[in-house]
Amino acid sequence: MAWVRYDDQFYTHPKVTAVITDDPGAIALHVLANTWTNTQKRAGFVPRHQPAVLLCDRGLGKAWADILVQHGLWHEAPGFDCESCREVYGDLDGTDGYVIHDAHQYRAPGRDRTTPGTSSDLSEKRREAGRKGGMASAARRAKAAAKQANEANVEANEANQGAEGEGLAPVVELAGRAQTSGNSGSTRPAETQQTAQANQANGVSKSSNLLFGGVSPVPGTSPNGEVLPDKEHSSATASHDAEQESIRDDVERLCIHLADRIEANGSKRPNIGKTWRDAARLMLDLDGRTERQVHNMIEWCQNNEFWRSRVMSMPKLREKYDSLRLQALPNSAQRNGNQPSQTRSTTDERVAQAQALKAKFASHQPPTIAGEIAR
Repeated sequence: MAWVRYDDQFYTHPKVTAVITDDPGAIALHVLANTWTNTQKRAGFVPRHQPAVLLCDRGLGKAWADILVQHGLWHEAPGFDCESCREVYGDLDGTDGYVIHDAHQYRAPGRDRTTPGTSSDLSEKRREAGRKGGMASAARRAKAAAKQANEANVEANEANQGAEGEGLAPVVELAGRAQTSGNSGSTRPAETQQTAQANQANGVSKSSNLLFGGVSPVPGTSPNGEVLPDKEHSSATASHDAEQESIRDDVERLCIHLADRIEANGSKRPNIGKTWRDAARLMLDLDGRTERQVHNMIEWCQNNEFWRSRVMSMPKLREKYDSLRLQALPNSAQRNGNQPSQTRSTTDERVAQAQALKAKFASHQPPTIAGEIAR
């Protein structure tokens, strides 16, 4: 954050009092322009259009700028006649605008223009933190590289000791573990001349040595160059074979029947997959349905105008089976000649009770006063 300095006797200066006498608002433009220009590359210079920008008023900006020039707080550039300002702003000759008289006196020294916690101060702290972080990161990488190299050396020594114990020449050479390319900076396994001679004596191929060193020469091949079976393909084939063996005849018949009925209703024939077969198998084994019951339910729902568009798969049939069964029961009873009994509603019973009570009271006449006296 940069600061602009003003003398505490600024308001008593003859130039300032003269400006205030003409229009006090011009002092506001002077302060605004002074703070604005202090943040620019050429402090003290105010372009011709800037007063209007600062005040958001073109006419007022020009009028107040003219007052500041008239009383000597500002000079017009080019052509200003102040000797001290000509030395400071001589390079602005030919530039259209204004210069603030003795603007360098308003600026604080460089050591005072930055306060703790400001952007410049924080930037320096961040740069220092970045340098420390970079050095710490480099130290961690160097430590990790040393640890990896140490582990590689241990593995190489163990491999060489094992080979010597079996009466073979060393198949892994410590110096040939890795070779760094000078152009790309990448690390790749290398087989040195001494290692190649040892491998040739032991009957080990170069690709075998690379595999022994932790690098497979070609994916999908053995150390001798033989093509290995694709694990993913083998797994998929085994899964497909197991699925084919587990298909049950009753499950398949139900799936084919539902697919046939959906296609017969004008829809695209669905694909029968694992989800279909699982749903049919669960209806038979877990839900306790028989094949005949599920077959009849397929017939009923595909003949029903409401349900045929809502049951388009075997999982959906299993999900809605109980709802379908309850709706199919009245139709089944009517087909078997069992008409449901007609029961009177609660409203009808209450009306009948009210009518009976009314008739009872109508038949019972209350005794007269004369009859009571006669008794």
